[in-house]
Amino acid sequence: MPKRRPRPSNAIPHRTWMPTDKPLLRAVERLGVPVSALATTLQLDERRLRGILHGACCSAVEFHTVSCWLAEHDVDIEAAWAKHNLPKFVLPTFLALRREGVTPDPVSPKPNTQSPEEDVHPMAIPRPFLTYECLAHFGLTDDPFDMPENGTIFRPPSLAHIEKTLLRAAEGRQLLALVGEPGSGKSTILRKVCATLAARPGCNLVRPGIFDRGALTGESLATALMRDAQLVTQPKSKESRSQQLLEMLTRRAAAGELTCLVIDEAHDIPDDGLIAIKRLWDTVGNPLGILLVGQPLLKRRLANNEVLREVTLRTRVVDLPAFKAPEVQGYLEWRFAQAGSKTLPFTADAVHALAKTGGAVPLSINNLAAAAMNTAYRAGDKLVSSQHIRAA
Repeated sequence: MPKRRPRPSNAIPHRTWMPTDKPLLRAVERLGVPVSALATTLQLDERRLRGILHGACCSAVEFHTVSCWLAEHDVDIEAAWAKHNLPKFVLPTFLALRREGVTPDPVSPKPNTQSPEEDVHPMAIPRPFLTYECLAHFGLTDDPFDMPENGTIFRPPSLAHIEKTLLRAAEGRQLLALVGEPGSGKSTILRKVCATLAARPGCNLVRPGIFDRGALTGESLATALMRDAQLVTQPKSKESRSQQLLEMLTRRAAAGELTCLVIDEAHDIPDDGLIAIKRLWDTVGNPLGILLVGQPLLKRRLANNEVLREVTLRTRVVDLPAFKAPEVQGYLEWRFAQAGSKTLPFTADAVHALAKTGGAVPLSINNLAAAAMNTAYRAGDKLVSSQHIRAA
């Protein structure tokens, strides 16, 4: 019997096997569009797009984005995706919509409508370091943008209203999604809301232990709820576990207890996971409240993905807005007061420029304001102006 040849050290493991026949890649090549240009058009990571074209698994959002572009170029969608292991119901649903003459809008870049003064993306600015000399130049001993919260947060009326809305949604056992840009204060508000709920008698806060939200499923949600209820002995069958979970939630609700499921980074949850969340919430009597917190991608998925229609119709979406000029002024004053300063070294036009950057959220304000302070210090100016903001 001939000896088996040893497996090469660089061989691809069986679990990451990809088909040798790549109809999706062939379809794009026939159109003559470079992958780099296509990634820019679809606003997808180029490396991720190349993997999808070569047969890697993709999410329903990525499927819809690529398929809408292919449909615009008269490509046979079913043939192009023939070799892919797609999420359940995604391809049949898309084809059914196409037969009805309905196609979800593909993701396309928004035109730049900003003036040159506004054409700044502060989220691309890394966190600057304020040196001792720079702080002393402005009469400071501590970095105002690096102070611990100490249990206090900046709460203008708009954020106080959102905090109240989240509390009422949890207490009313609603399904709510809080959406905001990175650094907009979602996690800060969520910590405040969770601390308020946890201090109330009979409130059970449940947060899934799985860090990879892309792997969140109905089973992992059930496990988290059972862990919270300290149900050590769990039935082996899914039916029995589901029944035990439902009885536990119903029993808590009847006793006047509140169970609230809190999930951050919810924009990464796969379609099946979001559907499982909705169906868990939509059991008899709505026995628990659910708070989802994520980036704007979550809102776009709910609005444009037909697969998530049942989730969209029952989810209340709350947008976390950017600060306006008066709120930026108040936020800076609060920051500098935390650092022990009674004066604000920013002119009115500098505050206005911070608010007009198009990303006036706490993290972007911190980064851009600190960079402008460094610019003013190097110029020997005691006040930060709009010119320093633009030059930062």
